[in-house]
This record gives sequence, structure tokens and C-alpha cells, in this order.
Amino acid sequence: MKKLLSVALILIAAASFGQVITLTQTNPSYQQPNNWPQQNSWMMLAAPYNDFVSLNNSAASLAGNNTFSGTNNFTGATTFSNRKSNIIADSVKNPITLTSNQSGSIVILKSISGDTLVLPSATISNVGSTYVVIIGYSVTSNLHVIKTAGSDVFYGTAFLTSTTTASPFLSTASKTLGLTTTTTGGLAGGRIELTCMTGGKWAITAILYASGTVATPFQ
Repeated sequence: MKKLLSVALILIAAASFGQVITLTQTNPSYQQPNNWPQQNSWMMLAAPYNDFVSLNNSAASLAGNNTFSGTNNFTGATTFSNRKSNIIADSVKNPITLTSNQSGSIVILKSISGDTLVLPSATISNVGSTYVVIIGYSVTSNLHVIKTAGSDVFYGTAFLTSTTTASPFLSTASKTLGLTTTTTGGLAGGRIELTCMTGGKWAITAILYASGTVATPFQ
């Protein structure tokens, strides 16, 4: 009990100064400071001007809102609960320009007059960035447009279906996806997944719906 109280007091004191707290489970044969019991004891080190906590060979629980930046490694059995995707939506036809920091987001196209969505540059540093696009509302005029940046291209397949026809359409060099209600997949319910697969290329997989004879959405 005294050991736990000591640990708590040190943590509180160090945290108030914005210090690093490193907790490391020690080898039972190692002589601990302050005459702590050797087995299952903790060596505590503090260094100023950082905000890092290292828990080795122990159970840890984080509650509330927590932000992890930089490179983080989680080993062993790790459980993340109440996970929700970031939602990006527009209903007034304002162009949406995505950033790499928004990777993992779900974009909902809601303007019945057509939305325009611009992807980040497909650079090597952005490889792995992924976005899901959902057609929230059918366009009644114009079209939904999804564009790459610069010379980047879509690489993959869009599968379109309607009450009369269905067909896959392939892209290896297109830079724009144009979705109309009648032919190229602008009906509500469509889903597009985009992943930066390498420099200059966005992998695309799309399931889209139209009201008439389907045609390629790639431009």
C-alpha cells in the first residue's frame, strides 16, 4: 500500500511539472532504490519538458479524449472501444478539399446540386491514406465530382448498376470521377473507397447506382 501511495504521489508531482514518467517493471534480482520490494516493483524516472508515459509489461487504461501523434507502438492484446470515424459532409455545394490529416474519414456528398471533392496529393508520404465517400443524396442537377490533385490518377474499378443494366468500368489513367443520376452513379447509396497506393496513384473501389443505362464515371 505504501508503495502504491508513493507511486501516486510521484506521478502527481511530476505531472504538475509536465515531465516524462517512465514506469519499467524491473528484474527481481535488481536492487531497487528506497528499499522497495524487488519483485514486481517499478523504477521511476522523470525528465523535463515532455509528455510521455511508458508502461512496460503492465496493464494500462486511458479514459476520456486522448490524442496520439508521431509513431506509436501497441503490442499484446489491445482493445479500442467506442471508435467512431470522422464525418465530413456538405449540403450547400461548397468544394471539399481533403488533407492527409483527415485520412480515415467518411465523406458524405449531400448537395442535390452536386458536390466537388478534391483529394490530397498522392505522394509517397501519403501512401496508406484512405477515405470512404458515400453518396448521401441523389443529384438533381449537375453532378458529383471527385478529383485527384495534379497529375495523380485513379487506379481501379467502379461497378455500376441500375434497373436495366450493370457493368464494371476500369480506370488506369483517369483523374476525375463524374457522377450523374441517370447514367454514371449519382444516385443515393453509392459507396467509394479511395486509398493512396503509391506515388501518383489512388486505388479506387466503387459500388454506384444509376437510374438508366450505365456508363463509365471516369473522365
